[in-house]
Amino acid sequence: MAVLAQSVEHQIVALGVTGSNPVDRPKKEIVSLAISFFVFLATFRPNLRILYIFMLIFFGSFMRSEILRKILPLFTLLLVVGGQNAMCDMRPIQFTKDTLENGLQVIYHIDRSAPVVATIVHYRVGSRDEDPNKTGYAHLFEHLMFEATTNIPRASIDKYVQEAGGDLNAHTSFDETVYYLRLPSNEIKLALWIESERMRGLLLEPVGVETQRGVVIEELKMRRNNQPYGTLLDEICNALFPGSSYQWTTLGSEEHLRRASIEDFRN
Repeated sequence: MAVLAQSVEHQIVALGVTGSNPVDRPKKEIVSLAISFFVFLATFRPNLRILYIFMLIFFGSFMRSEILRKILPLFTLLLVVGGQNAMCDMRPIQFTKDTLENGLQVIYHIDRSAPVVATIVHYRVGSRDEDPNKTGYAHLFEHLMFEATTNIPRASIDKYVQEAGGDLNAHTSFDETVYYLRLPSNEIKLALWIESERMRGLLLEPVGVETQRGVVIEELKMRRNNQPYGTLLDEICNALFPGSSYQWTTLGSEEHLRRASIEDFRN
């Protein structure tokens, strides 16, 4: 730490931030002390990196841009060093990995610090697996997984979890669809039962498809049509990945979603 602070002081002297002018010295000493202070903090607290940015902008107002350009590489180096220190301080998570007879990979970690259990199920399917003329279907299918199974009535999955004091959600990306449940630890059987039911006995009904179609179309309008720069990600993907399955986003096309039929998901 002393070496880092000394290096900063040497850099400041080399840049002419300190000087012999008694009038300018207090201001320049404040700059020097502030830089040293933030170096000290960020070495141990990498989450303070954003403060570096504001600090550079603020102190750059009374330092020549030439000086700011020279200081920036030094701060970049310090950010990297601080980040590496934080990574070294992290304790690795000890986990066990098993593969079931049906090929399902199970990774689990035991942490008794809180009476809570969480299950996260990853399906290796996402928007990249869609037909270019049927985009948004992976996201719609994610919603259908909350409808019903052969042993769970419609609109009951959320009810079971919430009544047990838990919460649940899911998301779809280009490469995968992920479902997660969080419950009191004594309810682990409920979480595993729900996920096994969705895997083995998902029940698709016309009313469920129509309900979730409306939900995902409204989500599309909210996230894309009704906010500034909502189409930015779509434009970026279209420009970067033309002709590939990454050309469209997980929200897909409203036109395609409106054409979706229950057979598209049963097949």
